[in-house]
Amino acid sequence: MFIIISIYIILLFILSLLVVKHYKKYKKIDVFIIFTLVYSLYYIFIPIVTNLFIHQIELETNRVNYLYYILYASTTNKVYALIYTILGYVLFFIGFRLSRSVNKKSTDNYIEQIDFSNSKKRVEKVFLYFGYFMFFGGGLSFAYIIVSLGGLSRALQLADYLRNPNVDSTQFISQNVLFLKTLGGLVLGAPYAFLAAYSTTRRKLTIFLFASSMVIGILYALFSAGKFVFLTFLAGFIVHFLIKNKRMRIFNVILFSILCFWLIPFLDFLFSYLATDGSIEYTNEPFELSGAIIQFAFPYCNLLNVQNINTTLGLRWGIDLINWTWNVLPSMILRIIGLSTTEDLSDRITLYYSIFTRQTGGTPADMLTLVISQFSTIGMFLMLVIGIVLKKVNSIIWRLNFKKFSFLYIGILILPYSAIFNSELVNIIKYRISNVMLLIMVVIVSKLILKENLRKQSILREENIQKNKEDELIG
Repeated sequence: MFIIISIYIILLFILSLLVVKHYKKYKKIDVFIIFTLVYSLYYIFIPIVTNLFIHQIELETNRVNYLYYILYASTTNKVYALIYTILGYVLFFIGFRLSRSVNKKSTDNYIEQIDFSNSKKRVEKVFLYFGYFMFFGGGLSFAYIIVSLGGLSRALQLADYLRNPNVDSTQFISQNVLFLKTLGGLVLGAPYAFLAAYSTTRRKLTIFLFASSMVIGILYALFSAGKFVFLTFLAGFIVHFLIKNKRMRIFNVILFSILCFWLIPFLDFLFSYLATDGSIEYTNEPFELSGAIIQFAFPYCNLLNVQNINTTLGLRWGIDLINWTWNVLPSMILRIIGLSTTEDLSDRITLYYSIFTRQTGGTPADMLTLVISQFSTIGMFLMLVIGIVLKKVNSIIWRLNFKKFSFLYIGILILPYSAIFNSELVNIIKYRISNVMLLIMVVIVSKLILKENLRKQSILREENIQKNKEDELIG
């Protein structure tokens, strides 16, 4: 066990050096940094802590949960988990580093020089159109759900129940309109779009739209009853403010991350308070290491058990790579076209942990478990594809100035962040729909910026050619 812990510590040190080196070179928080940090947290830091403090955790763990499975995992499974962790990151790194950017010239600090001053109005229109679509599409869907549940107070009270997969949501909302709960999540992206529009042209109306959508976004984040949704919704704006001070950027972000971790118990109480209509009181529980770790333990737990899951329930053979195309559709449309939803990988993982299903409320499929569950060890090579895709996303957002649009960076970086511990495409689309829309918005804007940049280059090239001709004539 000492050897395993030592290798994990060395890995953590190497990945930390990679992050520091990358940040020093590019001076921005991007996909590579977020992916590496979150990957390190779930697949390296958690194994280190759980194995170093195994006896303390054993004393504090008095029921069957993720930590129970980690504590009593075999040494063989722990070795396999370590091998999968190393191989997964190496393959991601190769895919990310060796794949070309969307545009070969659009690399490094060259992107920071792109100026879209001549296309400000067109860029602002894209931001505004997406803002309006998410504000009204998400806002009206959310409003309909609130009315269906009997008002805002009742909706917030039922939010925690509706989020639990063990609760039949159709007893509160009609099956045919459940998809509106997903569409309501669009409103979380509206403030990002409006703030981007304001940062482009500084119109007073836009800042009013931003403030209005921010209020509705906070209400929806409370309704979603998820700590992660609530914190990540606010994170983009808070981090944008914190990194304005160049000297304190990383320190401020680290401080904010620690604050978020400290707030987790209070947020748990807040959602319980809303669910019980204010009938419980906040109690300051003594700190327990196991209580803190369990919030982040399930990816490592899944990885330790993935081979047993595959043996017990069978391989998925790539179904989770395509089933999102119909699983995201409303049930009414599925009935019309004669289809039905396919069992998700997370359903199977939850079934495997069925002894404590109701305590966990369902177990998501993390990234390494997802790829291994498809084609066993060969599925690990999907990490190459993930690296290539994330490099494309990185090169797209790099076309926006980081200092000016860092909130958009953070809003989009939530996708690779959440994809590590909840990797199924259907869940990404359902629960991160606002972030997906922000990415689509930035893709369109980046194409406008690139087109404008190429047009400027063409004009400069023609001017230089003409100037050379004139110099030759004079000479």
